[in-house]
Amino acid sequence: MSKPTVLTQRFIFWFWLPLATMWIIMSAEQPLLAAVVSRLPEATQNLAAWGLTFSFSLIIESPVIMLLTAGTALAIHRQAYHRLMQFTTVLAVVMTAIHLLLAITPAYSYILREWVGAPAEIIPISNHAFLIMLPWTGMIAYRRLWEGVMIRFGFPRRVTIVIVIRMVATALVLFAGLWLGRWNGASVGAAALGFGVTMGALSAWWLARPTLREHLSTDKAGDAPLGWAELVKFYTPLAMTSAVTLIGQPILAFGLARAPLPLRSLAIWPVIMALVFIGRSVAIAFQEVVVALLDDPQSYRALKRFGFSLSVGASGLFLLLAITPAARLWFEGAQGLSAELASMAILPTILLFPVPALNALLSWFRGVLVHNKHTSPISIAVILNMMVLLMTIFVGPMLIALPGAVWAAIALTASLAAEALYLQISSRAEALQIERVSHAFAE
Repeated sequence: MSKPTVLTQRFIFWFWLPLATMWIIMSAEQPLLAAVVSRLPEATQNLAAWGLTFSFSLIIESPVIMLLTAGTALAIHRQAYHRLMQFTTVLAVVMTAIHLLLAITPAYSYILREWVGAPAEIIPISNHAFLIMLPWTGMIAYRRLWEGVMIRFGFPRRVTIVIVIRMVATALVLFAGLWLGRWNGASVGAAALGFGVTMGALSAWWLARPTLREHLSTDKAGDAPLGWAELVKFYTPLAMTSAVTLIGQPILAFGLARAPLPLRSLAIWPVIMALVFIGRSVAIAFQEVVVALLDDPQSYRALKRFGFSLSVGASGLFLLLAITPAARLWFEGAQGLSAELASMAILPTILLFPVPALNALLSWFRGVLVHNKHTSPISIAVILNMMVLLMTIFVGPMLIALPGAVWAAIALTASLAAEALYLQISSRAEALQIERVSHAFAE
């Protein structure tokens, strides 16, 4: 997909669409998992256990998430790609070792029991599922690097193929577990995701091979080498962003476990978040679009306009779903929740409607900062996010006895809003610089 001289809304849309499709398909993964788990024995306990298992797996995975952005921004020549590959291997090995140590020692159960305060009956279920999830981080690390390379060189549609393969592999295991009906739902979900991410990594490697041969197989005169210090300086704020963001999931789970109605809140929260992830997925995809396409004042204005339309459309559609009977149809029909749990899920869903728009804003601000290799404000913003999240989820229930899921929704929305506001202020310098370039061209 060759970039035109003048960046149009049409071109941005067609570049964004495969990446958004990737995220939409991936967002369907959690509702599918919840739907299967809710139809297997001991559904409430297994839904609660699965929510904790997935949250902890996200923490382990968090340092590798931004390899997609790093690959898109930095894989510009052979040496840079090989340095990124070495970096990816180090991250994958270290985080997989941590995952294994947590799973096979008493540490995981201790954390759930003493720190989280999880109900005793779901701890062994979650521990077993967490061990099954062992391939999760390593396979995602390599897949995201290769996807970043494909995006960098104009092949976003191949990324969509990768996620389709992953989803098909995940669904096959889920349906096999549902058909057999012998295993608990949390373990079925873990096995499905482990197999799915493995197939996704293999397909990403296969589809990236032509790009690697054509663009990254030989050195060229004038290529500036990518050093370890430069890479670490660039990547550390991004890793902090994904780590703090994903750590927010288990923190919310901790808050749910300690707030009123803990078991029911833990049961509905992963189902609610699965729906929210669908709404925010199209906005998350915008970050790589900005990194790949932003290079002059005209492209800046075109991307900003597209981002505004995306934020309004995504949150508008989500609000429409949340306030109509479609929400109950989704929770009871598609997700298999009881009428009582479905009713409890409605208010938190409505409170979360700004999240897609906030994610679009975050993608825009982060993309501008990454493009300018100015990533340090991103880490400060997520620290602010975490402070707001912690104060809301732990102090809020002490003041007003609302169900934990309601406080979790308020906390998530407020924390994203604080992060977006800080990044908007921090990215003004980049915006002013681009505008000055624009005026210079006009003169």
